[in-house]
Amino acid sequence: MQMYLGDDDDGPREMANYTLIKATQTYEVRDYGNITWACCEKMMPPMEVMMKNVKNDKKKMKKEKMKPFKELFEYMKGKNSMDMDMGMTAPVRKGMQETEDGMKAEVCVYIPAAQQASPPLPVHPDVYVDVRPEYTIAARRVTKLGNMDKWREAKVLMMTDLEEAGEEFVDNLIYYGVWYPAQSWEEASRTELWMELA
Repeated sequence: MQMYLGDDDDGPREMANYTLIKATQTYEVRDYGNITWACCEKMMPPMEVMMKNVKNDKKKMKKEKMKPFKELFEYMKGKNSMDMDMGMTAPVRKGMQETEDGMKAEVCVYIPAAQQASPPLPVHPDVYVDVRPEYTIAARRVTKLGNMDKWREAKVLMMTDLEEAGEEFVDNLIYYGVWYPAQSWEEASRTELWMELA
């Protein structure tokens, strides 16, 4: 299923292809083929330190959280080995994982179909190209979730639905959030919670 949502400078945003396997009242099961993503990984302080930092300096914390998005935007818009402006695509996905050293955040954006086979190389040291083999996910549409606790709550609800349906899933992330741009100023953007199925 090829979808286009939202507009870039030169037209609609290209969306990652997927095959819809199943749709229920609360989630969809989708199969994504081999897809190349541009990703940026950042280590963040442990949760308790993050919360303390938010209270002390919200502006600085927000700037730190936005760094991966900024670096990916620059890569997609021409800061790469070919000086190629690939436009902006969707979805943008973000996985949060708890480690011994803190929180690891990985933010990725879909590379357009025309560049999937041979994407330009990143020039920023924190940006890399990730080729994902075929995988299946369960996607649940959620309202915009502003903090980690809300994401955790949404994840528990989704895990319950998957368990009741007999679906086996991989649970190695705190959450896996995915964002799609709005089609127009009158419409809201779309947020999903993903879980990879085993």
